[in-house]
Amino acid sequence: MRSKLFFKSFKRLRVPSFVWRAGAFLIYRIILAWYSSLNFRIAYYDRDSDPAYRPTDQPAIYILWHEYIPLPIAMRQGCNITILVSQHQDAELLGNLASFARFNVVRGSSNRGGTAALKNLVSGCTARNISITPDGPRGPRRKVAQGCIYLASKLQLPIIAVGIGYDRPWRIRRAWDQFAIPRLGSRGRLVLSPELHVPPDLDRNEIEAHRARVEQVLLQMSDLAENWAAGKLRIDPSHVFTSQPSKPTVRQQRNSFCGDLDQGPSTSPLPKYRNAS
Repeated sequence: MRSKLFFKSFKRLRVPSFVWRAGAFLIYRIILAWYSSLNFRIAYYDRDSDPAYRPTDQPAIYILWHEYIPLPIAMRQGCNITILVSQHQDAELLGNLASFARFNVVRGSSNRGGTAALKNLVSGCTARNISITPDGPRGPRRKVAQGCIYLASKLQLPIIAVGIGYDRPWRIRRAWDQFAIPRLGSRGRLVLSPELHVPPDLDRNEIEAHRARVEQVLLQMSDLAENWAAGKLRIDPSHVFTSQPSKPTVRQQRNSFCGDLDQGPSTSPLPKYRNAS
């Protein structure tokens, strides 16, 4: 009984912000070094869906599962992206990681401060890409919440589902999201969906219908990426891009460019899926 009370009291302690920032910087450097060892490939239906190439006057909402958060931090740092981070104390770490990756951060979630956070995104992010983990911050795992649908409807921005997969990753089984950690030097794969459009002024039933549709697409993109990483799916090499994290030049920073990508065709011959429009 005493030990339980001790741990509850410990969790209530406020960790100073400089401690979170110092810890985040160390983890950020580890992420960059770790993920730079990956054999990383990316494929997409439309090249403009990649934030590295997307026109600055055509922002989008990118959604990915919570378990794969570190990969875009490593591979798409410096992009014109705003991320939604919960108000929980332990989210200080993610907020600082995002800042080191040169992302803009808005605090809030579907559980605490979510309405205010979505209003901030609506009012201040019309010229930025937005990144959301629709099953975060507490789950359930791989279930899309309605927040991203509401946001897409209000801002009239397309949603792009980001499927990510590793080859035989380690997983933290006790974590609600079964957080994935890629093995050093293993395959990392990313698949971006076409734009998913949501009409304005939706009622509750319509929001739920679009939520289910977007969830299905994100699950399909994840299956593609995971099977590709596991060697169960093959994509024509001429339609596959490589990308490694790198420190952008001054010119690249001015152009909001992120990462180094090989040149290639504008579309990828990926499997078709339903309800993509």
